Amino acid sequence: PFCQLYFKDYTCVNTAMLVKSASPESELIFHQDWNAADETKFASYTLWIPLIDTTIENGTLFAAKRTHRLGPTYRSASLPSVYANIGSTIAKYLVPFEVKAGNAVLFDKAILHQSPPNFGKVVRPTVVSTVIHATAPYLTYAFAGESKNEIEAYRVANDYMQHYKSFFEDSVNLPADAVKTGEKITADFTLVK
Repeated sequence: PFCQLYFKDYTCVNTAMLVKSASPESELIFHQDWNAADETKFASYTLWIPLIDTTIENGTLFAAKRTHRLGPTYRSASLPSVYANIGSTIAKYLVPFEVKAGNAVLFDKAILHQSPPNFGKVVRPTVVSTVIHATAPYLTYAFAGESKNEIEAYRVANDYMQHYKSFFEDSVNLPADAVKTGEKITADFTLVK
């Protein structure tokens, strides 16, 4: 219902609650969220809603503005990040978004962002959802066989991540019911230095 109230012609898929523990090990290093649609045709977004006020101390969201415009990338748990080697450069451009509980941040899934450790005394829960155009097939990408520069697009169910037992372990594999779209893409995974 939330998406229908606030987004025209868009839908929310794979909504989940993420809980950041109060721990120095809770950092989520800079990254781009995975593709959710064919970004040559559709934009896709992450909707991030903290359930408590977020601060730098409790590991709020940081983002490098306009980095979604750096160029097209293909992103999933099984594909390498082309920006993996430039963390110290990106760090100079990260801006914190301290957000009040219940307010929302909507950002392009291609924007470079991170969340530093939660040094607060309590966990920091957030609700996160992927927002895609209502007519866009929900997609993920994976290497085509042993190739390291050819990938394939797969249609996935709107709730496929809801079935993971362990997000970080299960996400590197395609869901059992993923369907090849027939689209093969030559992608340059040369890491930016």
